[in-house]
Amino acid sequence: MSSKKDNIWLAGHYILTMLTSLLALKFNLMNFGAELFGVWVLLSSIWGLSNVLDLGFGMALIRAISRGKSKNSDLNVISSTGLVFFLIFGILILAIGFSVSMIYYVGNPSLVNENIKETAVKTSLILGLFFYVNYISTCFRSLFEGLGGFVLYSKIAIIYSFLTLSAALLSLIFDLDFTGLATFLLIAAIIQLVLLKFLLRLVNPDIRTGLFNFNWKIFKELFSLV
Repeated sequence: MSSKKDNIWLAGHYILTMLTSLLALKFNLMNFGAELFGVWVLLSSIWGLSNVLDLGFGMALIRAISRGKSKNSDLNVISSTGLVFFLIFGILILAIGFSVSMIYYVGNPSLVNENIKETAVKTSLILGLFFYVNYISTCFRSLFEGLGGFVLYSKIAIIYSFLTLSAALLSLIFDLDFTGLATFLLIAAIIQLVLLKFLLRLVNPDIRTGLFNFNWKIFKELFSLV
């Protein structure tokens, strides 16, 4: 029954995410128009692609957490080591992504018109922060899944989907530019991260994710699971 319930919530999460994403695209197209919408898709796609660059570390973290459920001390070290990876590697991707965005996309006049270049630069920076917050959230999502908390994570993900939809709707209502929409998305990502961290601590109070619990041996073991 538990497995069936997990599957129902996961399916609901993915379906709602798809529907809210389609609605958000519609709102953004209505807000920006065809030409500016193309620039928005370009900027958001750069950082959207960055989200998949975890080298399989998220899945390795899920496996390690699943195997170490019996000992909280092991879970603390594994979760902390995973968090350090996402924090550091996320910064690396952030630096590379922003550089590539500036050189090959925002700085290309055939892709981004000069009169919106300043807005595009600010937007790319905010979307970079949006990516980084979501990247850290990947760590906590992996912890939830490793501990079998599929239902709770799915509920958080559904809330996040509606927050991103609300960001697009509010941007349309108030006629905001790229920067306004990107700021709303960043706020949504921060709310999701806070929920993930708070609820993980609430449901599993014995698990501590701290930078000082990092373990190089565990780090190498996690990479061996990739």
